[in-house]
Amino acid sequence: MDMTKFDDKSTAHSLGCVQRASAPGKKLQKIGFIIFWIPEPTGISNAIAAPMILTGRYLDKKYNGATIHDIGHETKRTISTISDFKSNVMK
Repeated sequence: MDMTKFDDKSTAHSLGCVQRASAPGKKLQKIGFIIFWIPEPTGISNAIAAPMILTGRYLDKKYNGATIHDIGHETKRTISTISDFKSNVMK
C-alpha cells in the first residue's frame, strides 16, 4: 500500500456516523413509555410496553452513550497519529 495515497476522509465520515448514532436503549425506553401510557381497556399495550422498557434499560447499561463517545475519541487519536506518520514519511 502506498502511504502517500492514504486518505482518511472516508474514516472521518465513518467516525461522524458513529458519533451521531443514538443509543438504542433510550429509544426503546421512550417508545415503551409512550405505549405504556396509551389508554386501552385490554391491557395489551402494558404487556408490550413493560418488556420494552426493561429491555431498553438493559441496553442502556450495556451500550451506553459513553461507549460511542470513547470510540470517537480513540478514532480521532488514531487518525491524528496516522496523519502525523504520513506527514513524517512525506518529508
